[in-house]
Amino acid sequence: MKHTILGISTVSSTWRDAYNNCKIGDPISKVINAAGQADEVLNLGDIILYTYESKEWKGWARGGTITRKMQFTVRNGQIIAKNQQNIDALSF
Repeated sequence: MKHTILGISTVSSTWRDAYNNCKIGDPISKVINAAGQADEVLNLGDIILYTYESKEWKGWARGGTITRKMQFTVRNGQIIAKNQQNIDALSF
């Protein structure tokens, strides 16, 4: 998990670009090349879940901590589903 405290996060733009530029059917290596290694890799047999998570402290005036998360479901090295949480939230 990545952490940012009262700073401008580069995670938001990097992850947003990685998430938006990958499509169902693309190889997971495309995401890894853009966003780096996943924070958690869960092997469920023929399906693997790649989860990226970042917690950023924005200060009390900006709502405290924001958690960004993106998850890719992969079979045979290809993305079959993707989900995200707060990757479009402001980075400051």
